[in-house]
Amino acid sequence: MRLDNKKGDDYDPKVVSLGPYHHGKPELNFVEDFKPKALEMFIHGSNKSQDFFLEEIVREIEDFRSCYLEEFVNKYNDYEFARMMLIDSCFILNDIEISTRSTPNSASKQTNTIKHLGIAVYLITRRDLYLLENQVPFQVLKLLVKLRYGDGFYQFEEKVKSYCSQMFFDKQEDIKMKNTIIETEPLHLLEVFRRVLVSDIDDEANVRQPHSSYELCPNGPIDRAVVSYINFMKSLVISPNDVKELREEKIIFNTLGSDEEVVQVYKGLKTYGADDPLLFKNVKRNIQEHYNSKGKTWIAELIDTYFNSPWSLTALVVTVFLTFLTVVQTYYGSPFYHS
Repeated sequence: MRLDNKKGDDYDPKVVSLGPYHHGKPELNFVEDFKPKALEMFIHGSNKSQDFFLEEIVREIEDFRSCYLEEFVNKYNDYEFARMMLIDSCFILNDIEISTRSTPNSASKQTNTIKHLGIAVYLITRRDLYLLENQVPFQVLKLLVKLRYGDGFYQFEEKVKSYCSQMFFDKQEDIKMKNTIIETEPLHLLEVFRRVLVSDIDDEANVRQPHSSYELCPNGPIDRAVVSYINFMKSLVISPNDVKELREEKIIFNTLGSDEEVVQVYKGLKTYGADDPLLFKNVKRNIQEHYNSKGKTWIAELIDTYFNSPWSLTALVVTVFLTFLTVVQTYYGSPFYHS
């Protein structure tokens, strides 16, 4: 995980800090007070203490420290940093367990969480979970689950994929990744979401709209599925009319308030020329063939001209009917009819 020099409101957490980059900010103290409760709920029912989990994290502390810039982790000794990793990870695991119902007491955890945070703050935390500068190493999450539940309790990585799928696509399902994607372990929760998104893009390249890509990070993945998708969508979204047409065809779903805002969002996404021209080759070819089809163009223009409103349709019917009457009258009044 690397901190970008570019700062802005979209990069900062609103209610919860995870990891060292935003740790200690006064505006995030409300959720900070809840984290020990999340830790208690995670440990409850086991025969292990907080110190046990801390000691296990300390054993691998150098690996976990190396995930962040030194200037941010050097502020903390090993114990302080390990405790930060523990309580921040338990906060994330608490939400995963609540959403996936992966433990018997998931319902009670949800009740306690909402009771302490309130529904509004709870929902906003889910936005903060997927900020690049607000992550904890995936290895910490995996280690804690193994220590708490053992290897066979539930398949943690599959649950996290299902969690990400539900979070953004409102569905829980088995995510089948390509072999080339799952060879390496994800760096953090955001990388798991990216893999779910990329898997979905491979199947439905023209359906869902991703958030901005973290694919351009120095330690990011080598494939460029998300930036390629963004480049593809940027080529389609030029004006509010484009957004309107895509929205009406259910290709994109706009929750921003206006079509113009969608245009501005795509204009603001920078991909710095990164692309995989082969990824959407077939889709682009099909669009071009459809555009080049004169018959389809004529039909589209006919529909756009005469079927956009009841009055246009009425005028077309009347015109056709009058033309028909004219032809009939001409025929019956012609010498051919009387011959």
